[in-house]
Amino acid sequence: MNRLNEKDIVELFVSRLVRKSARRGASDDIAVIPFKIGQSCINLILKCDMLVQSTDVPSLMQPWQIARKSVIACVSDLAAKGVKTYACLISVGIPKKYSENDLHGLLLGFSRVSREYKVDIVGGDTNESKELVIDCSMIGLTDTKSNYIPKRNGGRAGDLVVVSGKFGYTSSALKIIFFHPATSNKFKAKALSSIFNPRPNFAF
Repeated sequence: MNRLNEKDIVELFVSRLVRKSARRGASDDIAVIPFKIGQSCINLILKCDMLVQSTDVPSLMQPWQIARKSVIACVSDLAAKGVKTYACLISVGIPKKYSENDLHGLLLGFSRVSREYKVDIVGGDTNESKELVIDCSMIGLTDTKSNYIPKRNGGRAGDLVVVSGKFGYTSSALKIIFFHPATSNKFKAKALSSIFNPRPNFAF
């Protein structure tokens, strides 16, 4: 049997586990759930993102940077849909080798990003694991109709695509970390910042 890639695995889970009316969100970056309060209709937006140290974290990152980045990934995906964050839950698998200083570093990162993007961290879970694993589950609210929230697919010729920054800094940073190419100090600093201290343009 051929090894499945990430897309194949997601499609398998969605087809077997998710009811048809909710499959739009399950295969997208977010899940959209209509919610009615009195006469008002809002959309409850759900998003989760898992960070695994061996695949997502360059060796030079500090614990506070790792924690901050794990939350930023969810904030960024909600922002790309035009949705503001309401609250989040954070679950952390902590390696036995982690020191008290490392734990304080994680707490510092979570605290910073909470203030920076006004994210209320309302709970979560902890467990022991072989490597650091952080799962951020985020909730957003919007009164925007579901069909006006941008999807991954459905783009057509003539649509306007708007971006808030330049592409390529993250991939450049990984090349700098692993292959050490010659580059200017200014570009190197900007590229590395995209990994160690990412700043999605949430206000935009």
